[in-house]
This record gives sequence, C-alpha cells and structure tokens, in this order.
Amino acid sequence: MSKATVAVPAKEAANQHPQITIDQEAPPSEEATTVTISPDHASHRPDKRLRRTPRNTQCIRFPPKTSLCYRRLNELFFSATPDTALSSYKKPWRKVHAEPNIYVLENFLTTKEISHLMDFVATKRFQRSFVDGENNTSSIDRWHRTSTFLSFAKQHDKTIATIEQRAADLLGIQPRALEALQLVRYEQGQFFGIHHDLGIYDEEEDTVELPPKTTWSPRRLVTLFCYLNDCSEGGATYFPKAQLRVQPVAGSAVLFSNVLSDGMPDVRTLHAGEPPTSTQCVKYGLNIWFCEEF
Repeated sequence: MSKATVAVPAKEAANQHPQITIDQEAPPSEEATTVTISPDHASHRPDKRLRRTPRNTQCIRFPPKTSLCYRRLNELFFSATPDTALSSYKKPWRKVHAEPNIYVLENFLTTKEISHLMDFVATKRFQRSFVDGENNTSSIDRWHRTSTFLSFAKQHDKTIATIEQRAADLLGIQPRALEALQLVRYEQGQFFGIHHDLGIYDEEEDTVELPPKTTWSPRRLVTLFCYLNDCSEGGATYFPKAQLRVQPVAGSAVLFSNVLSDGMPDVRTLHAGEPPTSTQCVKYGLNIWFCEEF
C-alpha cells in the first residue's frame, strides 16, 4: 500500500504523533516539513464530524429567508427595485439614494406623538452623549460628539409603544427586536461627527469593525431616525459616501441599513449629525434601531 504525504508543523509532528515519520531529507522549514503517514495510522483518522470548522458565532444572524422580515430587508436594502417593500406604509415615502438604498418617510410621527415626546424635553434631564470604543467601552468625546440624549424604557407608555409597533411593522418584526428608543438634542453648534451605527469606523482602512455578539450590546442592523421639528439652517443628517444631506422636517424619518447582504457592516452608510447653525433652532430627533435577535 502507498503512503500518504502531508505538510504539518515539524514540532507538532514529532511531539504529538509518534506514528508519523519525519523525512529528514526534505528541505528545512520553520513553517512545515514533509512527513509520511503509514496506512495503518491513516485508517484511524478522526471522524469528519469532529474535524468540522467551528461555526462563526460572531456573524450577523439574519431572520429565516422565508420570514417577512428577511423579505423586507432584502427588498428594501439589497434589491435594486424595492417597489413593494414599504407597501404597508400608507403615507408618502421616497427612495432618496440607491446603492446604498436610503429612504425618507413622511409623517412617520404624528403631531400628537411629537407633542408627547416634547413634553419629556421639558421634564426630563438630558445626558451628555457618548461614543463607543474598543472592548465594548463608551466614553464622552467632545471632539466627536457634543449632543445630548435621554432613553425610554421599552413600552414606556402607550404612545411610545405605538411608535415601537409602527416601526416594527415596517420590517415585519416583533417590537422586541427594537432597541429602546432614544431622544437626542442638538443645540446650536452641537454635532455628532462621522460614525457608523453598527461598529467603530477605521478612517485609515475605511472599514467598520463588526462588534462581537453580546447580550448587553445589541447589534444594530437598520436605523430609522425621526425628526421632531423643522431645522432649515444646518442640522442635516449627512451621508458622506452618498453625498446626501437629509434636512430635518417635523414628523419625517430617514431609513437605512447598517449591513450588507452578507451580514458585514456597510461602510457606505457612514453618516453625521450636522450642527444647527441658527440660535432659533434646536434640533430634536428620535433614534429607532432594529437589532439582531438572539
């Protein structure tokens, strides 16, 4: 019977496999050397099931392809013709950019809902916004983000629950897949520099890091950012790679994906919150994030 020849690390071959004979005449190499495996040893190789490559548990896990949510994601963001993806949204909407697909939805928030949210502005204390860092850390960075925010508990009240359900219906998901809603405020001169909602942006490499999957930090697949008031001077949501600015209009919302069809971050949806330039305008917005489910 013939012998099988493979390349393995020399030290590993000598120390861990006494059945293997090293061919001393083979060219020396620090990386690997030529070895021969006797037929008797070859017949006792581990079962293939034991040698299967471990599943990458860090990849984004999309909903099943047969689900309404996946069909909506695919048609909205991974297809060139999203004609019916927002058919459940009965108010005006338009695609303002293709590849990446970015949408503006008019009147997503009602006047009554905006008034309800603005009541929190008068009674709740806003916190300094922070930025995400390495190893799941967060910090205040006044050079990159100077806006302030406050967060609501899930289904905080009837109005918040109604907004959550409407947002969930857009993608055919359950409200549990939404992160808690976040109200943000930009006073004159305040801003949020270029960033990505899924992970940390590396400007030198022009890449976005896919964060690890954790139970305490959900990974944001899709962003729906709602405007609570008009802001005609500054205050736009700016997408630098798309060369697109979406100006705040009360009740409207901008919708975009943070991931590609393969589940990796879509660097094309980098964006920034530009500062209002008028003393007469304080910009208020509502972050709604559709997250990966465990």
